[in-house]
Amino acid sequence: ADLIQARKRVREVETDAHRRAASSFQDDLDKARLEVRVLTSQLSRYQEQATRQDCTLSELSEEVGKAQERGQEAERELRRVKAEKAAMQDEFRRKSQAERQARKWEDAAPEELAMALAHARVA
Repeated sequence: ADLIQARKRVREVETDAHRRAASSFQDDLDKARLEVRVLTSQLSRYQEQATRQDCTLSELSEEVGKAQERGQEAERELRRVKAEKAAMQDEFRRKSQAERQARKWEDAAPEELAMALAHARVA
């Protein structure tokens, strides 16, 4: 009778141990499933954020490209304006030099005329 009781008790202990182990395993499994859901949710948010950042990066790259084009156009325009300015300054210098030469000739003409008359009188 004691042996039968002992065997029943062993079976109860084993069954209880199996139940506790299964319960513990089920708790661990539930915790792992919850962690997987949380991590999956975080991954989804990170992917959405990465997608938004990729879109933003594409938009910024496009804006940078447009700004570079505008900068190049502005540089071409600046070179054109500088070339025009240089041409105008060169033309102004030539006109000023021609005017100075003309005044010089005008100023020198009466003296040369007077000398030519003096030479003519002497001759």
